[in-house]
Amino acid sequence: AKPTKSVKAKESQSEQVQRATPSAPKKPSPTHQLQPWKVIGKKWHLLPKGFPEGAKPIWSFDLLEALLQELDKIVGGDSTECISEKSLGVHLSHSKSDDDSMQPWVIIETKNPSALKVLLLGEMTHLDAELIAKQKVPCRMADRHEENGYPECPLLELELVDAKQLRSRYLKSLFRAHFAARQKTAK
Repeated sequence: AKPTKSVKAKESQSEQVQRATPSAPKKPSPTHQLQPWKVIGKKWHLLPKGFPEGAKPIWSFDLLEALLQELDKIVGGDSTECISEKSLGVHLSHSKSDDDSMQPWVIIETKNPSALKVLLLGEMTHLDAELIAKQKVPCRMADRHEENGYPECPLLELELVDAKQLRSRYLKSLFRAHFAARQKTAK
């Protein structure tokens, strides 16, 4: 049987009521809610939040600030981006006109309580082995295979715990030499 005009009229009346009634604001789904590190970006990494199981870092946040300043001097401006809730990336250039898909030359893991981990990405054959051996900070060569969303490439991992370590001329020389070599290979 065909619906009568009164049923159609009732349907249209209920549709009219639904359209006229303001709907309750939709709650964002948990997967779409903004995470604090996404909202405040680089500043998130300077806060004592996000460490595993409430652990507190043995290193000072002054160390991270000093490291970022040192890397900014080498690059010639702020080229740091928030990669994840646990790491920052430093690019070869601070220019916004550069290709955003370019991988960083340094990744800084900021939510490890035992040390601030600095990962120099890319081939290390261009670096003087003696310069690496002179480092007064723990360092090791490794391969990172898409772990934590990092690019697959060889790397040199450094562990920093004190801002005094950044005063080392060998460490500064290592950063500058690696940056210069990565710039050459990026062109």
